[in-house]
Amino acid sequence: MKKLSLLPVVLLLIVSTNLAAQTNTPGETAKTFPLIDKMPESTEDDAALIRFIQSHIVYPQKEKEKKIEGVVLVRFEIQEDGTIGEVSVNRGINAALDAEAIRVVKQLPKFIPAKQNGLTVKSYQVLPVEFKLP
Repeated sequence: MKKLSLLPVVLLLIVSTNLAAQTNTPGETAKTFPLIDKMPESTEDDAALIRFIQSHIVYPQKEKEKKIEGVVLVRFEIQEDGTIGEVSVNRGINAALDAEAIRVVKQLPKFIPAKQNGLTVKSYQVLPVEFKLP
């Protein structure tokens, strides 16, 4: 009989919906673009990102015991240098699972930043993180 892993199943799908981008030129007010020319890209493939999230997620014990499952929609900023900036929850499940999704997204590897008019710009992405017990 195959032994089930206690790791939660995590769904990774970066919603690439040209959310917004900003340029921050010294001495100039930041410009926000409703659509951007080139979306940011992960330096990893989707499978590697899924493995990264699965290996870093720690399913909170109380939520395991209560069998709480669902999808946390996390919105995060990709800075001009490709690092993760501000992270927030667009739609959550509960405080513990929301906090865990945020903690892991903050640790994501660098991205290739978005571009607008040939310049790297700050952009936003939405990542659904699914918590599902075996």
